[in-house]
This record gives sequence, structure tokens and C-alpha cells, in this order.
Amino acid sequence: MLFRSMQVVSADSYMHLKAHPNSKTKNAKIGTKSAPLKRVGRKLQMHTPTLIASVLLFLPSISLASDATVHVRGKLMCNGKPYVDGEISLYEKNWVGRDTKLVATKTDANGNFVLKSSMSEWPLFTPNPYIYFGNYCDINNDLGSLQCADGIKIFIPDYFVHEGNLPKSTFDIGELEMMGMSPENLGLAKLVYTIFTQQDCRDVTRK
Repeated sequence: MLFRSMQVVSADSYMHLKAHPNSKTKNAKIGTKSAPLKRVGRKLQMHTPTLIASVLLFLPSISLASDATVHVRGKLMCNGKPYVDGEISLYEKNWVGRDTKLVATKTDANGNFVLKSSMSEWPLFTPNPYIYFGNYCDINNDLGSLQCADGIKIFIPDYFVHEGNLPKSTFDIGELEMMGMSPENLGLAKLVYTIFTQQDCRDVTRK
């Protein structure tokens, strides 16, 4: 099968070709002009230095990340008794992807715990750390080898997140009774909880 290429020619160009068959007509397509292209090129050349300067001004902010530190302590109780050997973690909230686990510890014989960690602080973005633990004082599902309970999040106020590697103050959550405690969530975590109910599960055979 034979294919032929087609070219769209204006009526004026067609009449010119018919009257002057030996003439060579270039750029016979409708609306083809070369002058505007030159003007566009000059405009791009004029804006290029401005664009480069903007990029160079933005690049230093990429390397301006500094350290931020948070120090947390508290005491967990279960039905009026110390919640012993319970795992407590410190996370940093990420709006894209999984949250970052910074450090973890366990409550002592009196239910006390202490968490301290540093994280990266970027310009215009304040770190949003939170305490996390499974509320196994109030178990929802006990399947023998597997236990599930509500995942508790306690977000740390911004004024307890300090620049540098040394915290200036400690966020003391005080004494918390875990029985009947409801989860605290923020942002996307709140949406996920309302739809799916956030749960923390553990394999008791590994204890």
C-alpha cells in the first residue's frame, strides 16, 4: 500500500503556485512566520539570568537543615497500678510516607519512662514529634497468641521542640491512667483512624 504525505496550503498560496508554477514557495503553511520566533528567543535569553539567580538563591536553603531536640517523660498507670515493661516510642510525623521512629524505651517498675531524641529541622517546616504506645491495659481483641489494642498518640507541643542537641525544657505528660484512654490523632492519621480504627497488635508468644 502506498502512502503519500500531505501538506496544507492556503488559498492565496495555491493561486500563486498556479499563476507561477516555476516559483519556489517556502513556508506555505497557514500562519507560518519567522519574526515572532526570534522575539520569543530574545525574551527567553532575557529571563534566563533571572531564573538562574532564583535557583542559586534557593539552593542554600537546602543545606540549612539543623538539629532539633525533644525530651519527654511521664508515668503510665493501669487500673491504678504502674504499667510495667510497656514499650513507649517517639516518632516524627511525616505528611508523606511512613512516620519516622526516633527512639523507643520501656516503662520501669514504677511505670515511668523517659524519651530523648534529635531530628532534622528544615526551614519553614517545624518537626512534629509524638509519643506512641499500644494501650494493652485495655485490650480490644485477645486471640490467645495475638493481642490487639488502641494505638495511642500524644503529640508534643511546638514549644517543647528546641533547636540544637540540648533540650531547654522537658515535656512532662504527668501520670496517665490507660484504662479507657482514647487515641489522639492529627492530620492523615485522624482520617485513617476514623475509617479503619487504628490498632496496635503484639505476639504474646515472644514475650
